[in-house]
Amino acid sequence: MSSIGFIGAGLMGMSMAERLHDCGHIIHICDIDLKREALGRSLGFKVHPTPASLAASCDVILVVVLNASQVREVLYAGSSGSLLAAIGSDHRVIFCSTVSPQEASFACQCIVEKSALALDAPISGGPARAALGQISMMIAGPQTTQTLLAEVLAQLSNKLFSISERYGDGARAKLVNNLLAAINLVGGAEARKACWP
Repeated sequence: MSSIGFIGAGLMGMSMAERLHDCGHIIHICDIDLKREALGRSLGFKVHPTPASLAASCDVILVVVLNASQVREVLYAGSSGSLLAAIGSDHRVIFCSTVSPQEASFACQCIVEKSALALDAPISGGPARAALGQISMMIAGPQTTQTLLAEVLAQLSNKLFSISERYGDGARAKLVNNLLAAINLVGGAEARKACWP
């Protein structure tokens, strides 16, 4: 049993947290929405007011926020309350948000500069699949870090794709995945239009 933190407890983050809780981990969360924090508390999760507070209680931290601006807010906002103010060599940070390759690489490098370990690991699949450990994860980062976090990653995902050791490549793979999904939607719409004018 280990303590695992989630910064971002929206639909995906909360479902992933529930999955790891079911696997026997102690879960800590931090979210900007008080209702999400209340839900987490009702599920038995420990709630923290800032990323720094969460980091003081967890060595494995997943960042599952909405976009790049929120990722940067997690890293820097509030100065003493930010994630970067609290992490060190004992921490492993997994970035799961869908952001640009440049933003993913920047976030991971910020963590590495604090002597912590990081993975660029965006996710695909909805909350229902996340709660069952059936999401897809596209992982980029040092192989040693991927190996160190293999157990937690496998509990979250039954479709792990190790893309490369270069930060940003996980985000690139996710963007390609999104483009292919969009192409399929357009193709399906065109096929329907052709068959049922």
